[in-house]
Amino acid sequence: MKKHTNRILAMVMAAGAMVTFAACGNNKVEQKPEEPTATASAEVSAIPSASASPSAAVSTAPVASTGALPNASASSESDVGGKSGNGSKKETGSEKPQRSGSASAEGGNTPQAASVPEPEPASTPAHTPEPTPLPTPEPTPEPEPEMEWSGSSYGQAVCSGVNEVREMYGMAPLEYGGSGGLEGEVQEMARAGSIWGASSRRSVSKSNDGGKAMGVFSATHASEIGQGDYSTVYVASVKYDGKRYTIVEVG
Repeated sequence: MKKHTNRILAMVMAAGAMVTFAACGNNKVEQKPEEPTATASAEVSAIPSASASPSAAVSTAPVASTGALPNASASSESDVGGKSGNGSKKETGSEKPQRSGSASAEGGNTPQAASVPEPEPASTPAHTPEPTPLPTPEPTPEPEPEMEWSGSSYGQAVCSGVNEVREMYGMAPLEYGGSGGLEGEVQEMARAGSIWGASSRRSVSKSNDGGKAMGVFSATHASEIGQGDYSTVYVASVKYDGKRYTIVEVG
Protein backbone atom coordinates (compact mmCIF):
# COMPACT_ATOMS: atom_id res chain seq x y z
CA MET A 1 0.00 0.00 0.00
CA LYS A 2 2.81 2.34 0.82
CA LYS A 3 4.44 1.61 -2.50
CA HIS A 4 1.29 2.54 -4.33
CA THR A 5 1.04 5.73 -2.38
CA ASN A 6 4.62 6.71 -3.20
CA ARG A 7 4.06 5.94 -6.82
CA ILE A 8 0.99 8.12 -6.96
CA LEU A 9 2.81 10.96 -5.20
CA ALA A 10 5.65 10.75 -7.71
CA MET A 11 3.20 10.92 -10.57
CA VAL A 12 1.43 13.87 -8.99
CA MET A 13 4.69 15.72 -8.46
CA ALA A 14 5.70 15.09 -12.05
CA ALA A 15 2.38 16.36 -13.22
CA GLY A 16 2.70 19.38 -10.95
CA ALA A 17 6.13 20.14 -12.38
CA MET A 18 4.74 20.02 -15.88
CA VAL A 19 1.85 22.24 -14.88
CA THR A 20 4.25 24.66 -13.27
CA PHE A 21 6.34 24.76 -16.45
CA ALA A 22 3.21 25.42 -18.47
CA ALA A 23 2.17 28.14 -16.05
CA CYS A 24 5.52 29.81 -16.46
CA GLY A 25 5.04 29.81 -20.21
CA ASN A 26 1.62 31.32 -19.78
CA ASN A 27 2.99 34.06 -17.57
CA LYS A 28 5.35 35.08 -20.36
CA VAL A 29 2.68 35.11 -23.04
CA GLU A 30 -0.75 35.57 -21.55
CA GLN A 31 -0.04 36.37 -17.91
CA LYS A 32 -2.56 33.78 -16.52
CA PRO A 33 -1.21 32.42 -13.24
CA GLU A 34 -4.59 31.16 -12.15
CA GLU A 35 -4.74 28.13 -14.45
CA PRO A 36 -1.63 26.31 -13.14
CA THR A 37 -2.75 26.83 -9.55
CA ALA A 38 -6.18 25.48 -10.24
CA THR A 39 -4.77 22.50 -12.05
CA ALA A 40 -2.31 21.78 -9.29
CA SER A 41 -4.97 22.01 -6.61
CA ALA A 42 -7.15 19.72 -8.59
CA GLU A 43 -4.35 17.22 -8.90
CA VAL A 44 -3.55 17.42 -5.22
CA SER A 45 -7.15 16.95 -4.20
CA ALA A 46 -7.29 13.89 -6.33
CA ILE A 47 -4.64 12.13 -4.17
CA PRO A 48 -6.34 9.60 -1.93
CA SER A 49 -5.72 9.68 1.76
CA ALA A 50 -3.63 7.14 3.51
CA SER A 51 -6.64 5.67 5.16
CA ALA A 52 -8.35 4.95 1.91
CA SER A 53 -8.56 1.40 0.78
CA PRO A 54 -6.13 0.07 -1.79
CA SER A 55 -8.86 -0.51 -4.26
CA ALA A 56 -10.05 3.09 -3.96
CA ALA A 57 -6.53 4.39 -4.38
CA VAL A 58 -5.93 2.28 -7.43
CA SER A 59 -9.17 3.30 -9.02
CA THR A 60 -8.66 6.96 -8.22
CA ALA A 61 -5.02 7.39 -9.25
CA PRO A 62 -5.32 6.63 -12.92
CA VAL A 63 -8.23 8.96 -13.28
CA ALA A 64 -6.34 11.80 -11.61
CA SER A 65 -3.16 11.16 -13.52
CA THR A 66 -4.80 10.76 -16.88
CA GLY A 67 -6.83 13.91 -16.33
CA ALA A 68 -3.84 15.99 -15.26
CA LEU A 69 -1.24 14.91 -17.79
CA PRO A 70 -3.13 15.59 -20.96
CA ASN A 71 -4.16 19.02 -19.75
CA ALA A 72 -0.65 19.91 -18.82
CA SER A 73 0.81 18.71 -22.10
CA ALA A 74 -1.95 20.37 -24.09
CA SER A 75 -1.39 23.72 -22.45
CA SER A 76 2.34 23.29 -22.88
CA GLU A 77 2.03 22.54 -26.59
CA SER A 78 -0.32 25.43 -27.18
CA ASP A 79 1.51 28.08 -25.16
CA VAL A 80 5.19 27.25 -25.40
CA GLY A 81 5.21 27.63 -29.18
CA GLY A 82 3.61 31.05 -28.84
CA LYS A 83 0.66 30.05 -31.00
CA SER A 84 -3.07 30.25 -30.33
CA GLY A 85 -5.45 27.39 -30.68
CA ASN A 86 -6.07 28.06 -34.39
CA GLY A 87 -2.34 27.90 -35.22
CA SER A 88 -1.76 31.63 -35.69
CA LYS A 89 1.19 33.16 -33.92
CA LYS A 90 0.32 35.53 -31.10
CA GLU A 91 1.84 38.98 -31.08
CA THR A 92 3.54 40.10 -27.89
CA GLY A 93 3.91 43.66 -26.73
CA SER A 94 7.54 43.73 -27.81
CA GLU A 95 6.73 42.60 -31.34
CA LYS A 96 4.14 45.27 -32.18
CA PRO A 97 6.56 48.24 -32.30
CA GLN A 98 8.93 46.21 -34.43
CA ARG A 99 6.24 45.51 -37.01
CA SER A 100 5.12 49.09 -36.91
CA GLY A 101 8.64 50.24 -37.51
CA SER A 102 9.20 47.75 -40.30
CA ALA A 103 5.94 48.79 -41.88
CA SER A 104 6.98 52.42 -41.73
CA ALA A 105 10.36 51.48 -43.14
CA GLU A 106 8.71 49.59 -45.93
CA GLY A 107 6.45 52.56 -46.58
CA GLY A 108 9.49 54.82 -46.73
CA ASN A 109 11.08 52.58 -49.36
CA THR A 110 8.03 52.71 -51.61
CA PRO A 111 9.30 54.02 -54.97
CA GLN A 112 7.90 57.37 -55.92
CA ALA A 113 6.15 57.64 -59.27
CA ALA A 114 8.43 59.33 -61.76
CA SER A 115 7.07 62.68 -62.86
CA VAL A 116 6.34 62.72 -66.57
CA PRO A 117 7.37 66.03 -68.17
CA GLU A 118 4.58 67.79 -69.95
CA PRO A 119 5.07 67.85 -73.71
CA GLU A 120 6.11 71.17 -75.08
CA PRO A 121 3.49 72.81 -77.26
CA ALA A 122 4.21 72.57 -80.94
CA SER A 123 5.66 75.77 -82.24
CA THR A 124 3.43 77.59 -84.66
CA PRO A 125 5.27 78.10 -87.95
CA ALA A 126 5.89 81.68 -88.81
CA HIS A 127 3.47 83.11 -91.29
CA THR A 128 5.09 83.25 -94.67
CA PRO A 129 4.00 86.39 -96.46
CA GLU A 130 2.53 85.81 -99.83
CA PRO A 131 4.79 86.98 -102.61
CA THR A 132 3.82 90.32 -104.01
CA PRO A 133 2.60 89.77 -107.53
CA LEU A 134 4.76 91.51 -110.03
CA PRO A 135 2.93 94.09 -112.05
CA THR A 136 2.04 92.83 -115.46
CA PRO A 137 4.03 94.87 -117.89
CA GLU A 138 1.91 96.69 -120.36
CA PRO A 139 2.38 95.46 -123.86
CA THR A 140 4.91 97.53 -125.64
CA PRO A 141 3.22 99.11 -128.59
CA GLU A 142 4.80 98.20 -131.83
CA PRO A 143 6.80 101.02 -133.23
CA GLU A 144 4.96 103.02 -135.83
CA PRO A 145 6.08 102.12 -139.29
CA GLU A 146 8.42 104.66 -140.67
CA MET A 147 7.11 106.84 -143.47
CA GLU A 148 9.41 107.05 -146.44
CA TRP A 149 8.79 110.25 -148.30
CA SER A 150 9.31 110.25 -152.02
CA GLY A 151 11.60 112.99 -153.20
CA SER A 152 11.42 115.37 -156.11
CA SER A 153 12.81 112.72 -158.45
CA TYR A 154 9.65 110.65 -157.99
CA GLY A 155 7.49 113.76 -158.60
CA GLN A 156 9.41 114.52 -161.79
CA ALA A 157 8.80 110.98 -163.04
CA VAL A 158 5.03 111.35 -162.39
CA CYS A 159 4.98 114.65 -164.27
CA SER A 160 6.72 113.00 -167.26
CA GLY A 161 4.03 110.31 -167.45
CA VAL A 162 1.21 112.90 -167.31
CA ASN A 163 2.74 114.88 -170.20
CA GLU A 164 2.90 111.77 -172.38
CA VAL A 165 -0.88 111.41 -172.12
CA ARG A 166 -1.47 115.15 -172.61
CA GLU A 167 0.67 115.05 -175.75
CA MET A 168 -1.61 112.36 -177.15
CA TYR A 169 -4.56 114.74 -176.72
CA GLY A 170 -2.63 117.72 -178.15
CA MET A 171 -2.43 119.47 -174.80
CA ALA A 172 0.48 121.64 -173.57
CA PRO A 173 2.87 119.93 -171.11
CA LEU A 174 2.64 120.65 -167.39
CA GLU A 175 5.38 121.74 -165.01
CA TYR A 176 6.16 119.93 -161.74
CA GLY A 177 5.19 122.14 -158.72
CA GLY A 178 6.29 119.95 -155.78
CA SER A 179 3.88 118.56 -153.17
CA GLY A 180 1.54 121.56 -153.19
CA GLY A 181 0.71 121.21 -149.46
CA LEU A 182 -0.70 117.66 -149.85
CA GLU A 183 1.68 115.98 -147.31
CA GLY A 184 -0.74 115.99 -144.37
CA GLU A 185 -3.58 114.44 -146.33
CA VAL A 186 -1.45 111.67 -147.80
CA GLN A 187 -0.13 110.82 -144.30
CA GLU A 188 -3.69 110.39 -143.02
CA MET A 189 -4.46 108.00 -145.86
CA ALA A 190 -1.31 106.00 -145.13
CA ARG A 191 -2.13 105.59 -141.39
CA ALA A 192 -5.73 104.69 -142.20
CA GLY A 193 -4.64 102.22 -144.85
CA SER A 194 -7.19 103.56 -147.34
CA ILE A 195 -7.57 106.32 -149.94
CA TRP A 196 -10.30 108.89 -150.64
CA GLY A 197 -10.96 112.29 -152.33
CA ALA A 198 -10.45 111.35 -156.00
CA SER A 199 -11.92 113.71 -158.65
CA SER A 200 -11.56 114.73 -162.34
CA ARG A 201 -8.58 116.88 -161.51
CA ARG A 202 -7.25 114.74 -158.68
CA SER A 203 -5.97 111.16 -158.73
CA VAL A 204 -5.48 109.10 -155.53
CA SER A 205 -3.76 105.70 -155.53
CA LYS A 206 -2.42 102.97 -153.23
CA SER A 207 0.20 101.30 -155.36
CA ASN A 208 3.89 100.60 -155.59
CA ASP A 209 4.12 101.67 -159.21
CA GLY A 210 7.04 103.74 -160.38
CA GLY A 211 6.75 107.50 -160.96
CA LYS A 212 6.18 107.49 -164.78
CA ALA A 213 3.60 104.68 -164.56
CA MET A 214 1.84 106.58 -161.77
CA GLY A 215 1.69 109.72 -164.06
CA VAL A 216 0.13 107.76 -166.96
CA PHE A 217 -2.40 106.17 -164.58
CA SER A 218 -3.35 109.56 -163.06
CA ALA A 219 -3.79 111.33 -166.48
CA THR A 220 -5.92 108.45 -167.79
CA HIS A 221 -8.33 108.19 -164.77
CA ALA A 222 -8.64 111.95 -164.01
CA SER A 223 -9.70 113.58 -167.32
CA GLU A 224 -8.69 117.12 -166.49
CA ILE A 225 -5.15 115.99 -165.63
CA GLY A 226 -4.74 114.58 -169.15
CA GLN A 227 -6.90 117.03 -171.11
CA GLY A 228 -7.52 120.12 -168.90
CA ASP A 229 -6.13 123.58 -169.48
CA TYR A 230 -3.73 123.63 -166.57
CA SER A 231 -0.08 124.54 -166.18
CA THR A 232 1.19 122.77 -163.03
CA VAL A 233 1.03 119.26 -161.55
CA TYR A 234 1.48 118.60 -157.80
CA VAL A 235 2.66 115.24 -156.44
CA ALA A 236 2.69 114.02 -152.77
CA SER A 237 3.76 110.42 -152.19
CA VAL A 238 4.79 108.42 -149.09
CA LYS A 239 5.61 104.74 -148.53
CA TYR A 240 4.13 103.33 -145.28
CA ASP A 241 3.95 99.74 -144.01
CA GLY A 242 5.02 98.39 -147.37
CA LYS A 243 2.56 100.39 -149.46
CA ARG A 244 2.91 103.67 -151.38
CA TYR A 245 0.14 106.27 -151.12
CA THR A 246 0.13 108.98 -153.83
CA ILE A 247 -1.94 112.07 -154.59
CA VAL A 248 -1.62 113.75 -158.04
CA GLU A 249 -3.45 117.01 -158.61
CA VAL A 250 -3.34 119.74 -161.30
CA GLY A 251 -3.78 123.49 -160.86
